[in-house]
Parts: sequence; C-alpha cells; structure tokens
Amino acid sequence: MQPHRKRVLPLLFLVALLLLSTPLPVSAKKKASGKKKPKANIKSDDYYKVLGLKRSANQKEIKKAYRKLALEYHPDKNPDDPTANDKFMAVSEAYNTLGDEEMKKIYDRHGKEGVQSKERGGDPDAWGPGGGGGGRGGGGFHRGGGGGFPGGGGFPGGGSNFHFSSGGSRGGGGGGGFDPFEMFSNMFGGGGGAQGGGQRRAQQQQPPKELKHEDLFGRTVAKLGEAKFPDKSSKNIWMVIYHFKRDSIADMVSELAPKVDGFLKIGGVICDGKKNVKLCGSKPKGNMGAKISIIIGGKETFYEDQSQKSKDIYLFATSQLPRKSVLDVNRKADLTAKKLFAGDVTKAAILLTDKYEISHKYVSLAYKHRNVKGLKMAVSRGSNLELGRLLKVKKYPLVVYLERDDKEEEGFKVLGRLEGEGVKEIGSWLGKFFGEEEGGGKGGKKKKRRK
Repeated sequence: MQPHRKRVLPLLFLVALLLLSTPLPVSAKKKASGKKKPKANIKSDDYYKVLGLKRSANQKEIKKAYRKLALEYHPDKNPDDPTANDKFMAVSEAYNTLGDEEMKKIYDRHGKEGVQSKERGGDPDAWGPGGGGGGRGGGGFHRGGGGGFPGGGGFPGGGSNFHFSSGGSRGGGGGGGFDPFEMFSNMFGGGGGAQGGGQRRAQQQQPPKELKHEDLFGRTVAKLGEAKFPDKSSKNIWMVIYHFKRDSIADMVSELAPKVDGFLKIGGVICDGKKNVKLCGSKPKGNMGAKISIIIGGKETFYEDQSQKSKDIYLFATSQLPRKSVLDVNRKADLTAKKLFAGDVTKAAILLTDKYEISHKYVSLAYKHRNVKGLKMAVSRGSNLELGRLLKVKKYPLVVYLERDDKEEEGFKVLGRLEGEGVKEIGSWLGKFFGEEEGGGKGGKKKKRRK
C-alpha cells in the first residue's frame, strides 16, 4: 500500500467516529424517530393525557410532569383565570393516582373502577380489565371534580334529559378526600413559588364563624328546617342533606345538583346542635359529615353506605325512584280499558323511546302528577314496532297525550304530540293539558309543607 493511502485511511476513520458521536439536533431527532412527546390535555378523562405522559412513564417522569403543571396552573399564580382552580385540581388528581405506584398499577389494569374499589377496601380485580384511562373517579365531600358516572353521557338511565345529553362530568380522582394544596406544599417544601398552597389553602383552613346555609349548600339548594320540611303531601321527590360537621360539602353538592336537576329537589338542613335538633336526630355514622336521605310521599329512606363519593350517592338516589308510577305498555291491546284506561283513567301520556331504561325525569314527572284526576303515565321502550306504527312514530323519543274515546275505532284519540328535542320540555307541555286539575293532597301542616 502506498504511503499517502496509509495516512488517509486513519483520517477518514476518525471523521466517521466524530460524526457518529455528535448528538443530533432536537428537530433532527424528532424527524428521525417520527414520534412527538404528548402534550398535556387537562380536559381529558385519562390521567396520562392530563399530565402529557405516555403510558410507559416512570415515577420520575410523572413527578416532573406534575411539578411543572402544578406550578403553571396554581390558583395563586393565576388570580385572574377562573379556570385555573379546575386545571390545578385535574393535575393534582392525576398525580394523586399515578404518583402512587400501587394505585398506578391498579389504574393501568382496571381504570377508575379498580381505583375506587381499592379506596373502599374492595378487590380491584373484581372489575376485570379496564385498560386504565377510564376517567377519574367520583369526587368526595372535600374536593371538586366529577363522578365517573356509568351509563350514557355519564349517568345511568339517561339522567334527566331523556337520553339526549345528560351532561356527564369528568371524574374526581383516586385517593378519596385528599387535599391538593397540602400535596403541593409537601412537594415543594412549603414554597415552590406559589406560597406552598398559598392564600387559597389558608382560606380553606379557616372555619366559618357561623354555619350559614349558603356557605354549605349554595343558593340553589332549598333551605329546610323544622318549620319547612317535605311531608306526604309534597308533590316532588326530595333529597335531604343533614349537615353536621364544619367541613364544607359544597363540592359534592355543586357536582350532584345539576345531575339530579329535573327529577329531584335538594334541600339542606343545618345540624349544629342548636338548630333543628329534633329533625337532625343522631349524628351520622363513621366519617360521614352529613346524613343523606330521599323522601317520597313523606317516607324517608337514609343513605347507609359510608362512601362519600358523589357517584355512589347518585346511584342511591336513582335506585329509590318510584318506577311503579309509570305503566309499561308494549302492545295495541295495552291501550284499552283493560290496562291503560282501566278504572276511572280517561287520559294518558305515553313516552315512546328507543331506550330500554326509563328516564329518571319521566319517572319523577309521573310521581309529581300522581294526583291528577283520571291520568295515567306510561312508557313504551326499545323501539316497540307495534306501538310505533299505531302512534305513527317518526322520531324517538315521542310523547303522545291520549284521551279515552269509546267512539273511536282504537278506543282513544290523540290530543297532542311532542317529539325529538321538544321532549325536554315535557313538564311544561303536560301542564297545558292538566290546567288546574293537578292536586297535591292535604296531608301535613301547611307551614311545614315543601312542594
């Protein structure tokens, strides 16, 4: 080999080594890998997406993502942003589960249901594979966030909106009752650029000087007491919250109230040892800060579960609804004097739906109008073909208002039809037919009656 070739070869070798060892620019790396780091999506129901992480993220990466986002969205650093608190809560709730290695594994396998089961002392494996990312679990008494409610649109049975849009909410996270501001303070050692939990947390720790109804329940919840309380003559179905402890339940109430709107009335009773002593009775069991009940026709049924999750309270409430107030009709023969128009029934409202569960709002309406003379409320479920043809259904859901008429071939005549989006206004629509016929009974003292 010639001398000049011997000198060139080592030089080329050195150049190649330098090229291989030189790191690529960030843009070049992204181009080469074809993968982008996921961005944080605060509105997501998936904890990993909230923190902007891959599902393979380790604890160091999870902690780093939380620190960055918690600092960014802390309410004390964003006093003019009304959404900052919700964002901070979402980030905190995600880290509260993923930052715990055991809870992270449960979330990865079973999703929110598994985490909730573990929190209640149950067996998360009973939920089967959930794949994680199933949304955050139910909010407790001490924090905001949603409930991870099952069923269409977030709530079983279609909630109050006849299966159109029940407006479900994001869940409330693992680790019931945790304090996101305390977690933030522990993470940053009392500092962290946002006053270690800041003025917002300091304000939360100051107990109110006096238990005021509006402070505990908000102005949307009716103020109840010994002078005003639902009795057997009340037209509506009531959820009553007896509040004993000074800790606020505003988060639970504010989350639950819009979900039961349209089929339950919510009332609050302050139980501070001075007011409503006879009404409040004994204190709640366990760690519950409140007693919760459903009152239907003067009969009160108490929530006995120790879970403070709003999802569980919602399921208890809906399980108490008087579904027998609604008659099931499935055939043409059901719309006769033998069933629908039996006895002194002369008028009937029928909800025809393509769903198999009865809307909570419809059940509540049937109960509310139980004293309208000669009226029966019924439902035909699951896109019933026979009744669909008979009543000429073009679009579900449909409500028809019938009047018994023995002169007609079918034995009745149709007085009104309400379909599609219009079904949301069924309450006021039915009221046009009832007029002043609606009665509420005479039970109970007038001053104590709550409608």
